[in-house]
Amino acid sequence: MPRYPNPSSASPSPDIEFRTFDDDAWYSVRLLLLSSGHQLKLMYCHLSDFYDRVFHAKDFRSLEAIQDFRSRFRPASPQLQDSDCGSVTPGTLVCASHSPRDGDVCFYDAIVEAVERKEHSRYKCLCSFMLLSKHGPSEGKMVMKRIESICVVQPTVRVDPKVASFLEIATKHMNRIMPESNANSGDRKIDKCSGKSPQDIDLGGVRKHYMILIENLEKDLQSSSIEDFLQLHTSMSTRACIFPCLPSESYARGAIFVDSEKNLKKLYDFLEDPDQSSYPLEEEKTIKQEAGDPSCPLGN
Repeated sequence: MPRYPNPSSASPSPDIEFRTFDDDAWYSVRLLLLSSGHQLKLMYCHLSDFYDRVFHAKDFRSLEAIQDFRSRFRPASPQLQDSDCGSVTPGTLVCASHSPRDGDVCFYDAIVEAVERKEHSRYKCLCSFMLLSKHGPSEGKMVMKRIESICVVQPTVRVDPKVASFLEIATKHMNRIMPESNANSGDRKIDKCSGKSPQDIDLGGVRKHYMILIENLEKDLQSSSIEDFLQLHTSMSTRACIFPCLPSESYARGAIFVDSEKNLKKLYDFLEDPDQSSYPLEEEKTIKQEAGDPSCPLGN
């Protein structure tokens, strides 16, 4: 996509970037919520407003689509400065420029494989960086880049508030319209995420499921730990899944499934304020809870 200044997005430097559906490259963007949060307008900072896009919450039809959309946003990757080249070592995740045509520069993720260190001039880094491209036109290939072509990928501490708000509405909309005919396919998604075979899942004839997306999970957390914790503290039978996460992300995301709107509200209330929620527990479970064992696996 040719790059031109976008008047609608001009103002302070952007703090978020987006991996496009068109060329899979990362672009600096600005976001605007429209229609009470049911629409998310995406404005490219260095492209004509002709390329602005508006996404509609009602258009998401699956958990995978929501998660894929969420994963396309991350904090802006700052340009690697000459004085900071020593911080880039083999294994570092970077975002490097690629110029398929004159005047058209795109950025794609890559892993640093090796660094050829050279003595710097007075003001300039002269080192060379051998990169393994993770996606884009050079995916799977080794490319050599100089420091001016490299940006440093930042860890994703939390999802941008506008994206989170928009996808929360999209998830609620999807839960409302999820047809009963899709229940079986939903069951298979749960099986896959939970690491269990279909015969291990007993859904008791339930034909509709409700879902809550969760964030800030430990990256090594198991879905069974979430299910056991909720069973202990709420006496509810749930299904949980943990989504794969990028190496640059400091936490994992997932989803919890329940079989009724009543349990969905019960689960939501518990996650919002576990200390104030009160549910009937078996005597043994109550003792364990009062003793503070186990600790909550869902994070704060």
